[in-house]
Amino acid sequence: MKKLLSSLLAVCLCLTSAAALGSCGCQKEDTRVITAETTQPELVDENGFGYVIVDGKTLTLTQYKGSAVDIQVPSEYDGKPVTEIENSVFRSQDIKSVSIPSSIKKIGNRAFSDCQKLEKVEIAEGVEYIDTFAFSYAFALKEIKLPSTLKTIGQYAFTACAMEVVKIPEGVEEIGAFAFYQCENLKTAYVPDTVTTIDKGAFKESAGLTIYGKSGSAAEQYANDNGDTFAEE
Repeated sequence: MKKLLSSLLAVCLCLTSAAALGSCGCQKEDTRVITAETTQPELVDENGFGYVIVDGKTLTLTQYKGSAVDIQVPSEYDGKPVTEIENSVFRSQDIKSVSIPSSIKKIGNRAFSDCQKLEKVEIAEGVEYIDTFAFSYAFALKEIKLPSTLKTIGQYAFTACAMEVVKIPEGVEEIGAFAFYQCENLKTAYVPDTVTTIDKGAFKESAGLTIYGKSGSAAEQYANDNGDTFAEE
């Protein structure tokens, strides 16, 4: 009985301490610790791309162990379409350019993060979601082509990239928090009125940024709230 009471008392003390920390603001937001582990492939092609089969119908790209630096992501393998790039597939690799086909619907968490030689990305019509940190810390990334099928740009997706101009296509609905954070060379962002949500810090630390958009849009509201220049298209 004494052991039981002691255990219960310890649990209560832990819960009380946690609540106290939360209420006093002592907890610190961790913006970079996000699990992004890859899955071991079931299939591997001659170019070093590895895949897992999903529902017997589609493939998810889970691995790249090739030597090419200019990457053409496969649209299909073994008669099945490749519909997703999983977490961290190309992370920290020495690739210079990547072309993503229309079969892909989602680019996973940290899929191209820390690719410090990556300069150019082309994303075909079809991709709908770019996940958290997907292209973050790709310090040389100057050129990115986004598709009109895109709906969401995740948090920190392009943090610390080198682009000077970003054109968000018609159809995008949400730009996540800190999506273009620390893009210090970014001077111009075109944001359509289909974007209804621009979360905190989306373009933070882009000195001298001008945001182009429609009057009364989320783009104008963000610019006004964050001290950026707004210009009506």
